[in-house]
Amino acid sequence: MKQYHAHIYFKHANPAIMALIDKANAIDSTIFKLYKIHYNKVGPHSFPMIELHFTEETKSRVIAWLELNRNELSVLIHEDTGEDTRDHLSPLWLGERHPIDFSFFEKVKRDASLSVH
Repeated sequence: MKQYHAHIYFKHANPAIMALIDKANAIDSTIFKLYKIHYNKVGPHSFPMIELHFTEETKSRVIAWLELNRNELSVLIHEDTGEDTRDHLSPLWLGERHPIDFSFFEKVKRDASLSVH
């Protein structure tokens, strides 16, 4: 079964982000898993983010939930195949698109201690 990641970008912690985190935590974990909250930029991503993990089976429900709850936040959604460059090349975007630092994936190949997420 295909696996997916959603990255909900924010520029700083604020009440809207905290409310979204509370809503995400209240969701039945069979729909998605609130994987991690990154309060600083990480990996190839240009902003701090909330990271969700979900499956192909729940993909349409997760996207609908994100559309309803993201407000002005940008969301990058991609399949997780383990091929990071490929996974981030043609993602689905909800809201404004933000740059992805593709050079980071080359750095990971040279230094396995770096984290993409």
